[in-house]
Amino acid sequence: MDRPSRSLTVSVVLLLLIPSLALCGLGALNESPIGEVKAADYSFSVERQEVNVTVLRDGSVDIDYYFLFTNVGYLDGVDIGLPNRYYDPGTAGAIIMVNNVEHAPSQIQESPYIDVGMAVEFGGDLQGIIEEEGAFELYFHVNNPHMVYENELLNDTVGVSFRPTWFDPDIQVGTTHELVQRLIFPEAFVNDSLALWYESNPWDQIYWDNVTERHVAMWTGTDVGPDSIAAGNYDVGIGFPKEYVEQYFLLDPEMDLFGDIWALVSLFLPLVFMAFFVTMAIGVSVASARKRRGDYYEPKMNVVGAGPRRDLTVVEAAVVLERPLETVSTMVLFGLIRKGKVQVLSEQAPMRLQKLADAGEHQYETDYLSSIGPDGTVSRGLLKITLVNLINATLEKMKGFEQSATQRYYESICDKA
Repeated sequence: MDRPSRSLTVSVVLLLLIPSLALCGLGALNESPIGEVKAADYSFSVERQEVNVTVLRDGSVDIDYYFLFTNVGYLDGVDIGLPNRYYDPGTAGAIIMVNNVEHAPSQIQESPYIDVGMAVEFGGDLQGIIEEEGAFELYFHVNNPHMVYENELLNDTVGVSFRPTWFDPDIQVGTTHELVQRLIFPEAFVNDSLALWYESNPWDQIYWDNVTERHVAMWTGTDVGPDSIAAGNYDVGIGFPKEYVEQYFLLDPEMDLFGDIWALVSLFLPLVFMAFFVTMAIGVSVASARKRRGDYYEPKMNVVGAGPRRDLTVVEAAVVLERPLETVSTMVLFGLIRKGKVQVLSEQAPMRLQKLADAGEHQYETDYLSSIGPDGTVSRGLLKITLVNLINATLEKMKGFEQSATQRYYESICDKA
């Protein structure tokens, strides 16, 4: 796929109202073409899946999917899950290639089988061509607003993260041979040292694309199981300073999902059992007609992690790099001497210091100053507390950031120095 892509972020929505299941089931019973579909077994393999997610300045993303389907048995369309309900159906487009011949779908509509997504329908003639050939390529494009969220882990940054759509393993034969994901940074973002990544999954490669004149982060996986995608093992994301987008969004307050569910169940308890049995009966009747409902799932989006932490002091960086505590203590002392807050009176053991200030620029400096006694010597007990507090404070600052990435970042600085 030639076109680069975009990325997104979203909050989770709880949809649960048990009594409504019976009503929804009755509606499906009246409308489902059971006689037409009940004998059909959807079957296909996915040789290759690519997705480009391009971040736009307006806080939306363009999503461009490419699929290479093989071993197609029966398939009358493809339903593609999208990150959130804000997607713009008017921007959706699709091209289907069969044996290098371009075809247009019969229609592109909101999916009747997944809650948030689009359906690319083939039509009878195209379906026959695809089934006869046994393979086809699908290009799909859509714009999805409301995708850039504030990154709470690092001030003045925002992020997007993405979970690609996947298919029911009961319908997809085997694994996806190759999965390629590209997240494309917003326009004018030219300094990749400011780039952040999804904390649990750094990109495989970041590069400058001369065609789009944008930085692109890329992840590649082979023999990827649909269940593994569903579990979040292939979630990806990027982050960057706020200035590169015109708008971004705040995370929704966390919901007490279990509390909400229990409140609903308690409220409608007399109806639960009736709804259960009615829904079970209806479900058996329409199971075959709804076979494609499980084919395609919406990707889940989360705010991107902060990657390496780049704003640590030299002393905090030494803690992250796991330097000996004697070295860390000496670095704190040298910093205080350089800032004129401490003067060395004698270098002979035990070293004698003159405290010239009661507080430093950082808490660990203030704690170190407090460990200097009236006689100019450093209390070993108080120094130990100072270092313990320093380590704990640094660990707190590292929450949400990848330790190994931060270590590599500061090691590279030391190597250059």
